[in-house]
Amino acid sequence: MINFEFVYYTKKMRKFSLIITIVLLVSSACKKNSNPIIITYPATISNLEVTTFSVHAFLADNGGLELNYRGFCVGSTENPTVAFPENIEYSPTGFQSSQFSSVIRVQFDSTYHVRAFVKTGNSGDSIFYGNDVAFTVSGEYSGEDTLKDGTVFHWVRIGDRTWMSENLSYLPAVSGPKAGSDQVPFYYVYNYDGNNTAEAKTYTYTDSISGNAINPYNEYGVLYNWAAAKTACPEGWHIPMDSEWQNLVRYNGPGAGGNLKEMGFNHWRDPENLAAASNNTRFNAVGGGIRDNILEFIHIRENAAFWSATSNGSSQWAWILYYNSNDCGRNYFNLNAGLSVRCIKDPE
Repeated sequence: MINFEFVYYTKKMRKFSLIITIVLLVSSACKKNSNPIIITYPATISNLEVTTFSVHAFLADNGGLELNYRGFCVGSTENPTVAFPENIEYSPTGFQSSQFSSVIRVQFDSTYHVRAFVKTGNSGDSIFYGNDVAFTVSGEYSGEDTLKDGTVFHWVRIGDRTWMSENLSYLPAVSGPKAGSDQVPFYYVYNYDGNNTAEAKTYTYTDSISGNAINPYNEYGVLYNWAAAKTACPEGWHIPMDSEWQNLVRYNGPGAGGNLKEMGFNHWRDPENLAAASNNTRFNAVGGGIRDNILEFIHIRENAAFWSATSNGSSQWAWILYYNSNDCGRNYFNLNAGLSVRCIKDPE
């Protein structure tokens, strides 16, 4: 058993470490074997800022077989196989060289197992695996910052960007749902009909579906019309452009909505209808509802709608998550609508 440690520093000189354990069955190289021999090597940092690593392998002996495919199995447990497609980084290619590599996406504070494999591609698709290589990625992936009023909020690093991991709750003023504007900032707390900010922050009501007492300010943050939203982010943060939302969704792949939604039913309705949520990015999306153009609060625990900074003429693009789907919707809203906000940190 051999242990490797790689140390990497970001532009801010924050230290990240990569600890790798590799076990090689060297005895297989000491005797004639009709099976191919594949050696999986330690992973190397590809781009830590976007949490990707390169994995490498070497085909030492093809065993006299015609091999047509090769790739890497990636999983959270030892010896991942192609039988678990959710754990695979699969890279079928022609054999131009006995060495091959691929890039895999990872999360901080996680341990991964990687095995190279080759396939015959003939009838029966015989598969041969290399040794298992384990590595752990550790580093600063979450933390705290403060809003304009000094209130603490939490953030999480997803891919190459840093996002708020809770809805924005900056509340310099508050109004009931009947008041609004396309041009003047308006702030809302779901189901609250008044103009006292201190009262709005402690306001509770009984949810008609679950029967639970809800403090919407603490649990869902603030709803903003566009004029309020575009100036609400703290210094060094901004409303995400539509392209930044698209990048977030692409990063999370199929079922991105499930990867972004908080698990459980505290902030989403109907357990039997809630599409599977993993929240593996720690984005913690909750169903905060909206203040609609009909001048009412609607869709609490059903939808999470977030402003983007991209205009669609007289309206603004927004991204929506749903309680009964793992899709991520994209739609435009009039500027006087009240939506949730997730700020994204300015590029460093």
